[in-house]
Amino acid sequence: MSSETANTTTPLLRNFQSEPPQEDTVLAELDSLVGLEAVKDYFKELGLYIHHNKVLNVDFTQERFHAIFQGNPGTGQSIAIGSANVTPLYAKFLRSKRVLKSSRVIETSGGVLASKGPNGAIKIFDDDDDEEEKGGVLFVDEAYQLVADHSSYSGKQVLDIILAEMENHAERWVVIFAGYKKDFEPFLAHNEGLSSRIPRMLDFDDFNTQQLYDIMLSLFQKRFKYQKCRYKIEGQPGGVFIRAAIHRISQGRGRHGFGNARTVQNYFQRICQRQARRVGQIKNPSMEERLYFTKEDILGPRPTDVRAKSKAWAKLQSLIGLSEVKQSVQIMFQLIETNYQRELKGMRPHAHSLNRVFVGSPGTGKTTVAKLYGRILADLEFLSKGDETGKLTRHQQRAVVVKTPADFIGDAVGKSESNTAAILASTIGKVLIIDEAYMLDPGDSTSTRDSYKTSVLDSIVAEVQGNPGDDRCVILIGYEDKMESLFQNGNPGLSGRFMADMPFRFTDYNNDELLEILKRDLKDRHIKYKPEAVGAAIDMLSRYRITQNFSNARAVKTLVSEAVLRNQERQMKNHGDSPEFDACLEAQDFDPWLSEWATSSGTPINYRVNLSSQVSNSVIEQLENFLPGSQVLAHVKRDKPRNIPRTFVFAGPLGTGKMELALYMGRVFRDLGLLPTDQVVTCSAVNFIGQHVGHTTPITLAQLGRGIGKVLVIQNLHQLPRGGFSADALQALTSFLDNNAGRMAVILTGPKVPLIDLLRDHPDLGRHFQDHIIFNNLPPPDCVTLLHQFIDKIEPSRAGPLFALESVRARFQKAMWILSWCDRWANSISVQYLAERMVRIADENRMRRAYQEPGLVHEWIFTETMAMEGFKIMFNDMKLAGGQFVEPVAEDTGINTGGTVASDSSGEATKPEAAPHEAEMESAAIAERKEYAKATMSPQQKPVVSHAAVGGEITTQGTAQMKETQETKAATRESAHTNTREREEELQREVEAEKVQIATPCSTCGKVDCPIKD
Repeated sequence: MSSETANTTTPLLRNFQSEPPQEDTVLAELDSLVGLEAVKDYFKELGLYIHHNKVLNVDFTQERFHAIFQGNPGTGQSIAIGSANVTPLYAKFLRSKRVLKSSRVIETSGGVLASKGPNGAIKIFDDDDDEEEKGGVLFVDEAYQLVADHSSYSGKQVLDIILAEMENHAERWVVIFAGYKKDFEPFLAHNEGLSSRIPRMLDFDDFNTQQLYDIMLSLFQKRFKYQKCRYKIEGQPGGVFIRAAIHRISQGRGRHGFGNARTVQNYFQRICQRQARRVGQIKNPSMEERLYFTKEDILGPRPTDVRAKSKAWAKLQSLIGLSEVKQSVQIMFQLIETNYQRELKGMRPHAHSLNRVFVGSPGTGKTTVAKLYGRILADLEFLSKGDETGKLTRHQQRAVVVKTPADFIGDAVGKSESNTAAILASTIGKVLIIDEAYMLDPGDSTSTRDSYKTSVLDSIVAEVQGNPGDDRCVILIGYEDKMESLFQNGNPGLSGRFMADMPFRFTDYNNDELLEILKRDLKDRHIKYKPEAVGAAIDMLSRYRITQNFSNARAVKTLVSEAVLRNQERQMKNHGDSPEFDACLEAQDFDPWLSEWATSSGTPINYRVNLSSQVSNSVIEQLENFLPGSQVLAHVKRDKPRNIPRTFVFAGPLGTGKMELALYMGRVFRDLGLLPTDQVVTCSAVNFIGQHVGHTTPITLAQLGRGIGKVLVIQNLHQLPRGGFSADALQALTSFLDNNAGRMAVILTGPKVPLIDLLRDHPDLGRHFQDHIIFNNLPPPDCVTLLHQFIDKIEPSRAGPLFALESVRARFQKAMWILSWCDRWANSISVQYLAERMVRIADENRMRRAYQEPGLVHEWIFTETMAMEGFKIMFNDMKLAGGQFVEPVAEDTGINTGGTVASDSSGEATKPEAAPHEAEMESAAIAERKEYAKATMSPQQKPVVSHAAVGGEITTQGTAQMKETQETKAATRESAHTNTREREEELQREVEAEKVQIATPCSTCGKVDCPIKD
């Protein structure tokens, strides 16, 4: 119960006179104590009971007089508060009735006994030789420590020894256990026989208001009883000021840990400290002045006076922004001042709680203000361990304790409760700040709840009441949406403890406030800057504002640090190893976009230059209709063009450059000043589907949240399965776009018809995607150019001469035209595969020549014949894979969806024209084309694609589609297999004749030409 007793390292022995005291003397001493009516009645009843049995000559030497004294501290059950306590009186009383031979009292605590172990307990009960000193009263304060979870097993062993001695030597020993009432529940549960061995349980009730008042007056009288002059109290000792002070104290009655007389003693000491500080400011004070107590001494200074002198309040007012928070603190001050005036008039003050919730975005000053809030409460003397001088002393700083959820959550059953109890106990009289408190959220009913976090919240609700007079203040800090989830999923009583409906709300800083924070930070760092630099910085911050968890003031500090690094880099480029150490920050240091060409890369945004090798001209023209390039930006300077769309549909076949353009859009939106970064985040339909009911929406929102402040590309949204969880995914996507418009760019990519059908079937989603860029199949000239580029990447500058011939390009274009008829054609993807096949053919040719002519250096060559062989192989591969060849019809540039489709001036992939001088081509080339046409066209196809194709023309018969039956496909595959077998047999004959050596790859590295191959 008492800290003094708990810290005792050895039992304290109190010896009393061996002669039995008079019963009347003991009862008179007991009656002089304040309160304790139930205890006084028990003493009288016990005296009558013992007297009655003695008259009847009844032997009660084996009767048990052990007891449990339970109640809050300061009610008299412990010994620590001096002679005015019950335990020594109980020993004297039993000695006066000759129940005990000795009235000695051995004082100890549960913690001390547990630390000394069983041997220490046995030693206590070893009696001296003196018969008069045998036995007595063993008083064990804070007895629950013997069975506490944090106590060692020796504590339980000690308790078992004490119980045995109580039973075996009841005529000599009386044991009294003292502690809080609720702490005796696990204590009594330790042994089923405890309750029967301790028949008497005395409840020490908290003192009522009048009794607390009597204790206060007795302290005044005792302190100044030797003074010649009588002390004086403003408003008289029984006036409103003393009564108001007692009312403040009495608000803690009935709560666990209320100190009763000890609390009155502490309050009286604070009164004397205030008076001493006030008198100390008087020059040569008289004795009357030293014995006079004002209402400010008794109740503390007026809140308005505290506010005028409080450094914490001044610091709060100096913070930039936070008008709503400052208003909330101002209202709190006004309420405290109102209560102070009501107390002076003898009226009951309004009830209010000090525990609050601080919510807001990162970097808005929540933790800083929470610490200042705690120091203001300390200045107002609302907390017993606050500083009273109004100065920011080390003592006052210790009155504010900052913890995180990790400090509360345990790693084993019961650990969370003990951690929480220890933290709450150590912060009585202080301000406890729990930062990032939302991390204590145990989860909702749809997920597995965290029992450890639940235990923390339950313990907080049990200990933190939020009532007037609580000698503690707990502040929860976190993001508003997550804190709402915490209060919803946590203990139902949590929100009422912290006034969750009226939080201190920290709003994001506006641009003017960010500018002021920026200038203050630059000044504090002694950094020079040009006037236009701060404008660029604010423009950057306004773009960062759309990102997820924008960190406000923290973002300002980060931006300044990045600007310093860019400035140093620029100084090194301009001045080498001798940069200017006090150089001014310029606009481009804060925003690299403000370079000569208004781009982060320092080069102009030129869609045709940047995208010419990735998408068709028709796509570039559509893009130019939606988004301005650098030429336009150079005229508007820093003014961002308005009405620029941030949601697009990129619709078209595979391999037409949709993803390449989507990745490029990151740079476009960044350089237009619409997004703070050029990052592009990709996801697909499969990332949105959950595994069970209620799972789809959160994972969809999580995927979408990754794109805030960036470009989010959603691929193949049309592949969401119909029904099931896909409806949840589409609803989550629609809701997310409604709530985050303007904070990101979103691009849907996929085939035209199914993707636009999806948007038409879901109009709420479709209204977000009104702007479409249509990608058509690449025309044959573009495919040939792309083929050349792919081959050049593998073997640079080797195929250039061949592709420079117009006749060759014309032939390649017509071959591309035929391949593009296949439903498995994937544009650039297929062209890349075709290029790899052609290079492989050239590689095989080089190896064959090297074998036939060893010792010579054979160059890598690429001929028209090799290229046509590649076309032939790819044609057969497509047919073997089940591809169907159908002559394409004209492609539309869009589908009527109610949205906007940029005009496509280049049209669809058109049939290539024959070269003007094709009639003059060599007969050998014509013969090769005939052979190619015969090899690539099945008999069923010849009416549709005639032999005129050999001469460079492709004739079509109406719009008839080139569809084959299953028998035709089988015949084609069998023909291809036959040709393959014939080629293999011919090659085998050459091998046997030692004309050809087949190159085999190395078993280690996989290379054909490995020098260490076996």
